[in-house]
Parts: sequence; structure tokens; C-alpha cells
Amino acid sequence: MQARAAGSLTGTVGTHALVLPDDERAALLARVREYLASRPETATGRFDLPIVTLAERMVLRPRVQAVKS
Repeated sequence: MQARAAGSLTGTVGTHALVLPDDERAALLARVREYLASRPETATGRFDLPIVTLAERMVLRPRVQAVKS
């Protein structure tokens, strides 16, 4: 769990939205702020945000040489 506030969560979303054009990024962040303000769990003060990490483990195999015919 991570203690967050609506402003800090919006800021985090903003860092992941840097690839968007400025107008789309601003619209997305406005929607995030509106959503967080509309929820009793996140509208005032701090809240706990569950952090989930997904990982995959892979093994690199040696390349197989193609057989020419």
C-alpha cells in the first residue's frame, strides 16, 4: 500500500502521459482530477493505493543456425 493524495496521484498519471500532445494530456489530467474529486474515498485527504507489480522471467536461449538447403 502507498499513501497518496489526489494531487500526487494526478501527478503520477501526468508523468506517464508525457507522450500525449499537450492538449490531450491536459484533458486527461482534468478527467483524472474530476474522477478523484467525485469519489468519497479520494475526494479529501489521503488514501491508500494498492501497488501491484507484474513481472515475467524469461530465459535467453542460444540462437539456432538456419540450415541452408
